Amino acid sequence: MSRPGTGKKAGRSVWLTILCAILFHLGLGILLYPTFSSQWNKWRREQLIADYSPSLTELQVSQPLALKPDEETWRGKRV
Repeated sequence: MSRPGTGKKAGRSVWLTILCAILFHLGLGILLYPTFSSQWNKWRREQLIADYSPSLTELQVSQPLALKPDEETWRGKRV
């Protein structure tokens, strides 16, 4: 006599379980992707802004902008 759980049906059952697990995780990944990508992009944007702000402040303090004669003419402020 053969033992229960052996043979062709047991082999199919194992592959069916593996396939269902793969499909479940694939579906879960597709479902959760927008949430995770949104959080990642928010975190990354905050990091870039935090890195950019000190350099912008430093630039504004050390190098005030002055209009060149070309820009004054272009803006309609002819001297």
